[in-house]
Amino acid sequence: MSELSVMNKNYRYLFSWKSWFTFLVSLVFLGLAFRSVDVRHVLSILSNTRYPEILAAIAVYFLGVLIRVFRWGLLLSPYKRCSIKNLFSSLTVGYMGNDVLPARAGEFVRVYLLSKFEGVSKSLSLGTILIERFMDAIVMLAIAFGTSFLVSMSRDASHVMLTVALLLLVAMLFLISLAYMPYSTIIFISRLFPIRGFDRIGEICTRFISGVKILRSPRIVVGGLILSSLSWMIEGITYWLVAKSIDFDISFSYVLLTLAVANLFTLIPAAPGYIGTFEAGVLLALSSVSFLSKEAILGYAFLLHVVLVVPVILVGTLLWFLLGVRLSVVSSLATRKDAVVDLSGGE
Repeated sequence: MSELSVMNKNYRYLFSWKSWFTFLVSLVFLGLAFRSVDVRHVLSILSNTRYPEILAAIAVYFLGVLIRVFRWGLLLSPYKRCSIKNLFSSLTVGYMGNDVLPARAGEFVRVYLLSKFEGVSKSLSLGTILIERFMDAIVMLAIAFGTSFLVSMSRDASHVMLTVALLLLVAMLFLISLAYMPYSTIIFISRLFPIRGFDRIGEICTRFISGVKILRSPRIVVGGLILSSLSWMIEGITYWLVAKSIDFDISFSYVLLTLAVANLFTLIPAAPGYIGTFEAGVLLALSSVSFLSKEAILGYAFLLHVVLVVPVILVGTLLWFLLGVRLSVVSSLATRKDAVVDLSGGE
């Protein structure tokens, strides 16, 4: 099969019904968020933005990204000591990919680049990314439940937190089981699916084992959670600076609650850049603040989203070209079936 045929096949996947479904999800959340909103009021709020605070927020955000680079290096350290430069480049381009490509293809770009520059097993990298997401979810829930004692949380937000907590408990039990009893866990999980999916589920789980085994090390788990907490607290300062840039008068406790709920909402499959789900999360987190109008909250959510996404896209795109990443490689890695098969390489 020619390279052009492979590229066309993979591009079709990127814009398949699954990708269109994520765009539909974003449209639904945007519609719900902006229902009965005076857009002119939102624009008037944004017109008074002070840019020194925005520039400071962007600088602080990249400090948080650097902390995540150290965390990824810690998770990989039992297997290989990777350079900070390669970790930062891979992570940033991966984040950019998540913001502009369907199917969160940035995670596979990140795995591919680290394999290319450091020779790290792709299955190992993907396993560490899974652990990262798990740690982030734990920290987000801890922040949400902690701030709930300091500020007023809406009933809907409380229900969301409880649902995510239950799902996280199931995921935690699965990952710990996979780390300590890998093959028994794979057999158990595979039997939950039809015969046709048995081999496929087992194959996917097997490729996560090397990365998930990190959970056996208390030192790395504790260190990873500490770095996760530090990175999110730093990002909380970004949220606070953006609020100050438009005279959005909320306490830091509400800032942290917004951080937690908005990022938990981004777990919902949506269009690239988490469009719609992020705004809905911010709106839900701050809906109990009586002195804030819906227009003010959405103006803050929009500006915050721009600060969190646009600089990463610009820096990631620059690194993309400097590193010589080909779009055909990205589309191939984004293809779920091909991606899992490809992860068998680079051992």
